[in-house]
Amino acid sequence: MKRILALTLTICMLLTSAAFAADGDSSDLNAVDNVSSGQDADVSSGSADEAADLDDEPEQADPADGVNEAPEQTDPGDETYEEPAPAEPVHVDTAVDGFASVKLRADKTLTQKITVTGAYGRTLSLEMLSGGKWVAKKTVTLADAEADSISLTFPKDWKNIEKTEWRIVIPALENDEVVCSGFTSGITVTSERVYQNSKGYIQIKDKITLSGGGYTLSKGYMGLKVRKVNSYFKIGSKHWPRYTATTVAKVKAFQKKKGLKVTGKVDLKTWKKMGFSEKEWYSLGAYVTPIKVNRTSTKNDCIEAMISAAYARKGSPYVVGASGTKSQGSDCSGFVMQCLYAAGIEMPGINPVTHSKKGHEYESRNIWKKAKFKKVAYKNRKRGDLIFYGSGSTVNHVAIYLGNNKIIHCTSAGNTTKVSSVSGWGKVIGVKRPFA
Repeated sequence: MKRILALTLTICMLLTSAAFAADGDSSDLNAVDNVSSGQDADVSSGSADEAADLDDEPEQADPADGVNEAPEQTDPGDETYEEPAPAEPVHVDTAVDGFASVKLRADKTLTQKITVTGAYGRTLSLEMLSGGKWVAKKTVTLADAEADSISLTFPKDWKNIEKTEWRIVIPALENDEVVCSGFTSGITVTSERVYQNSKGYIQIKDKITLSGGGYTLSKGYMGLKVRKVNSYFKIGSKHWPRYTATTVAKVKAFQKKKGLKVTGKVDLKTWKKMGFSEKEWYSLGAYVTPIKVNRTSTKNDCIEAMISAAYARKGSPYVVGASGTKSQGSDCSGFVMQCLYAAGIEMPGINPVTHSKKGHEYESRNIWKKAKFKKVAYKNRKRGDLIFYGSGSTVNHVAIYLGNNKIIHCTSAGNTTKVSSVSGWGKVIGVKRPFA
């Protein structure tokens, strides 16, 4: 600042001196020079000290240079905003409590109360194993929560099969909030019959199949296949078809004529040469009436299924050694076999195939001796019981008791199936109860 004042003073003195020169006043000019000289001397004499002083003072910044400007303010909008790190999703192992194998009577409703850990709005699928494949039978949408308790009611598919396999399937879940594992778990459901015979007696079945229908015919055979062969040769009786010596001779002559091996027996090749189908060869002597009961059936349902099948066969022809459809015919024991099949009863070792063989004409005797049915006194007979007739101790006829002293049977008396009085068919040997 001192330097500036000195400089300003010098300039003013020079201007004054110039003014005097212009007026021609030399004395004044000298005076000015003297003053100027003295001033210069003053200034010069103090210049070193003043310079030192000036150097010690901080230089003042010119406002125009922007030195003293306020520091630049940062716009908050220019700052980079960092999002907080997202929370890690919760990991949950899916679990199901309360889903377990069970045995239940078929007339009941199967419901299991289950709790699902890791529900979160997922779909639960209840599946049943059928034909080697898992089939979805029911789906349930779970609550959108960590856990959900539900009552899971099974469809009726389990009721009429002794054992069925079931499983629960819950798909995996993964999102920003939760990660849940998938879940699969299986159980076995065992259906108990509403009614089953007591232990020690023949048990009611869900399914009855018969094999062995493709048997070769020889002397002593009876039944539907023999009747077809005899009919071809126009021999024998349609109600009493037997493979006799006459049949053997006819078959041999036919085989020789057709270039077949001559045996006198009818095998599949001979059968087909006679113009009969291979299908009949296997099925004609092995018919089984479809079962009309299921695991929900009561004892009375079983009895009525048997009797209903019997009534359905009214008018069916009598054919010795046979146990076929209504139109094909049967004899007394063959008739009872088919009626029992309708109620799910299969007598071990006693069936339409064996019935056609030599020595099995009176299969009613084997039913009386071998079939594990409960024996009851004649006076205690009830609807659905089997009444056995004969002479002495030998059985030769069997019928189904209807109640009110009536029976239904297939009889050679009239060669038909009909309802009759319980008496008049020989001596009553005894009574057996198929459902006990």
